[in-house]
Amino acid sequence: MLRHHIRVYTLELEQPWSIASRTGRNGRGIAERSAVYLRLDSPDGTQGFGEAAPVTTYGETSLDVLRFLREFDWSQVSFENLDQSLAYLHSLPEGDFAAKSAIDLALHDGAAKLKGYSLSELLEIDFQPSSLPPTSFSIGISSPQEIVRKVREAERFPILKLKVSAQGLEESLQALRSVSPDKPLRIDGNEAWKSSEDALHALRTIERYGPIEFVEQPMPRYTPLKEAIWLKENSPLPLVADESCCGPLDLEHCSQAFDGVNVKLTKSGGIAPTFELLKKAKALGLKRQIGCMIESSLGIAAAFQLGSMADWLDLDGALLTRNDPFEGLAENWGRLSFEPTQKLRGIGVQPSLDLWTSHPPLDKPIPQRAQTPPAHACYGTSVQGVPLEVHLPQSGNCEVLLFAAIHGEEPETTTLLSKAIRSLDGISPNCAAVLCANPDGTLLGTRCNANGVELNRNFPASNWQSDPVSTKWAPDHGRVSFSTGSHAGSEPETQALIHLVESLAPQTIISLHAPLACIEDPDYSRLGYWLSKRTGLPLVGNIGYQTPGSFGSWAKEKGWHVITYELPPLSVSALHEKHLDNLIELLRSGLGAIEENRAVNE
Repeated sequence: MLRHHIRVYTLELEQPWSIASRTGRNGRGIAERSAVYLRLDSPDGTQGFGEAAPVTTYGETSLDVLRFLREFDWSQVSFENLDQSLAYLHSLPEGDFAAKSAIDLALHDGAAKLKGYSLSELLEIDFQPSSLPPTSFSIGISSPQEIVRKVREAERFPILKLKVSAQGLEESLQALRSVSPDKPLRIDGNEAWKSSEDALHALRTIERYGPIEFVEQPMPRYTPLKEAIWLKENSPLPLVADESCCGPLDLEHCSQAFDGVNVKLTKSGGIAPTFELLKKAKALGLKRQIGCMIESSLGIAAAFQLGSMADWLDLDGALLTRNDPFEGLAENWGRLSFEPTQKLRGIGVQPSLDLWTSHPPLDKPIPQRAQTPPAHACYGTSVQGVPLEVHLPQSGNCEVLLFAAIHGEEPETTTLLSKAIRSLDGISPNCAAVLCANPDGTLLGTRCNANGVELNRNFPASNWQSDPVSTKWAPDHGRVSFSTGSHAGSEPETQALIHLVESLAPQTIISLHAPLACIEDPDYSRLGYWLSKRTGLPLVGNIGYQTPGSFGSWAKEKGWHVITYELPPLSVSALHEKHLDNLIELLRSGLGAIEENRAVNE
């Protein structure tokens, strides 16, 4: 059976990236993108590599990829029986296309290497890199001044793609044409215009700044077909579907509403479905572009070997990054090629660093600890639309999940966990962390969420109660009541945390609270004893009163091991002095911290 190895990796972008449908949390663009890499090892030593580049536009995150890979039945696939393996993979329920793409790529890579073939030879595709069209180079949504700078930096590329939005369209076009008046241009709207009339007005504006090869996805993917057909019939420029074309079922509508389609491995679910999609699109008379997400040379190289099946290439994803973890693919004046050092095998690239060997994180130099590193994934959103973010276990195997601030009036838990994360150059490959499980409550300074619900009494445990719960307002000031929700699990933050736990399947969950000054561990586990000894806080089996509908009650019924780390009522600086090192050790070593401590004691 194939052995699988997973690595969550953050691709850093050369410069912030914005498109009409995604501008980043601060509106200044996306500075990084989380990818998941897969390595499959066969007993004979053959390795196959795959990449998942999930995008929230299609409802997928790295967390979803990890869950799919963890639950996948690896006994059903092999390099020797590629057709049978792919049939099993693509027979699984609809969705999870990024994860399926990673498996599909790794299977093709390993199967081709096993036969001594390149990917194109395995697929019986004529592949002559020198005869393929050049890739376009993308310019994200930017100010006119930034567009001028970026276009000058991209002078070597014979074709540019300009990302635009409904605002500032003409200013962006003027800026580009001020420094590149004659270069062929592709425009990508990314669903920017909400009506066919607005889209047509924009297309007529764009036409004045030719030469224009085509315009991608001017309107949202769920635009009524009648409107989309009207736009195509009246458009002065060719239209290409991107978000509207994810699979073969979309092609019939696309053939009526567009002149071409933009096909991507991650959207389609891998090489096999992309191969079929390209063939069917050609049969329907559609032009074909092979495109990409922001991804490494691994995904780009696989797509490139399908290049002879396309009319256009837009394979610049790896060129937008500065820490591509794969090597073997080259670019020269917009033309892609493989390094000519040896015969092409498989997808044709290899890791440029050891992605799969885990090393304990090192202490980060203190001057570099100002900012918390970006989280890998959003596991949901709060009532007020704030992203709920998680730092994922880079190995895909979660030993410990730590989360803070399910009560918004306990911000010291978030502060402490953030400082622990910032103290290291990364967290243990086997740890996950959520800085704030209740961001609305934290921002509002309330115990409950924005709906007024006490989240830690809203979980669907058998002991959930509909009656309000109360807590002390302040010493000698009586009690205040909170709702437990309209029903168990009613709140988006509750639902998201359940989804996170079920996706990661952690061995132990540590919930940070204040100010009861104890370590609550019903199992009296070794980790509970370790925390009690390190902190000097008493280890207890329960906190002395009932907690109906709490996270701990729900988790216990589901078989999850939960430790509640109750901080004492101290100032933030005192908490850091007494408790920061404990969290740092957990984030550095995961459950290995216990073993290291025992080895020292012995």
